[in-house]
Amino acid sequence: MQGSFEKYNRQLLLPGWGAEGQALLSKSSVLVVGAGGLGCPILSILSGIGLRRIGIMDGDSVATHNLHRQTLFGEKHLGKLKAAVAYEQLVNRNSDTSFVAINQYLSPENAGIVNEYDIVIDATDRFTSRYLLGDAAGFYKKVLVHGSIYKFEGQISTFMAGGLSYRDLYPAPPSDYLAPDCESAGVSPAFCALIGSIMAAETIDVVLKRPKWVNKLLVIDADSFEQHVFDCTSLVGSDPKPPIILNSEEYVEFCQSSSHEIQSDMVRELSVQELHEMKLRKEAFTLIDVREQNEYAYSQMGGVLIPMSEFGERWKEVPREGKVVIHCKSGVRSANVIQYLQQQHGYSNLYNLKGGILAWANEIDPSIPKY
Repeated sequence: MQGSFEKYNRQLLLPGWGAEGQALLSKSSVLVVGAGGLGCPILSILSGIGLRRIGIMDGDSVATHNLHRQTLFGEKHLGKLKAAVAYEQLVNRNSDTSFVAINQYLSPENAGIVNEYDIVIDATDRFTSRYLLGDAAGFYKKVLVHGSIYKFEGQISTFMAGGLSYRDLYPAPPSDYLAPDCESAGVSPAFCALIGSIMAAETIDVVLKRPKWVNKLLVIDADSFEQHVFDCTSLVGSDPKPPIILNSEEYVEFCQSSSHEIQSDMVRELSVQELHEMKLRKEAFTLIDVREQNEYAYSQMGGVLIPMSEFGERWKEVPREGKVVIHCKSGVRSANVIQYLQQQHGYSNLYNLKGGILAWANEIDPSIPKY
């Protein structure tokens, strides 16, 4: 007991915490889904406070572009699984806590892991994962602390059985083909740390039986630091449909219908060499750039700019006649846009520039700035 007091005395001194609160923490388990920009600060904070068990779930690997904000990782970890590295970084931090690395993406097949923990934290960046976590938490009656970031806006809410759910807030997902991600929208490391810290604080408050964001939505503007709290009580139970039963064909279809995975047989591609030859032949075509305005201002190859984030309103600007070549930075966003246009609006004249503007700069025009 003396050792525990010495280890935790700074938090034990806080009003509403004390030995009783510490005892609650020592019996509680938390599953953090997503070990990225939000998950790293969350895990760093929760790993030292004396929880009984922390699960770290992520199937992604560490990449160079993660390092500016995902503070558990360094250059020596590039290519390694995030959950495994996070485990290695944290396992010796606190002997009172057991850590579990789950090197998998969340899916309908493994979502039952939610039932093995008291509290689940949604630190993911995909809409399909957010809906699946919301459904799984509701199905197993677990507390879900949710957070998300888009550019300079952060959102936090806590979902408990019988209260507000993620589907109450957002009844239907956007088309995942056009859903924003960090590559297209950008992300601030300081803002990740801020939102992650608030999510960690809310998790602690859930254990201490004083949660702040149940049936509420906290919205923070990182640019102005204005905060808005929305009372969402009136939305509770607004979705009349029960949660999708896990592992059902209905849920698998839902995930597949909004998957980011590119179906190569549906997207015709052009290499940068083929596009270059088309230009030399003066072949007629339209080139559309679906990157964001700041990317276009930094480097561009003469295409018409229609940012992916605006495609929901501007898709009619894409010609239906003649060859249309669509490009982004590396070819992923443009392929998603093409799938969206083909499946939702019946286009049949679209080509994806394989490798995007990076391939063009590397292989055709080295004067174009790379980023």
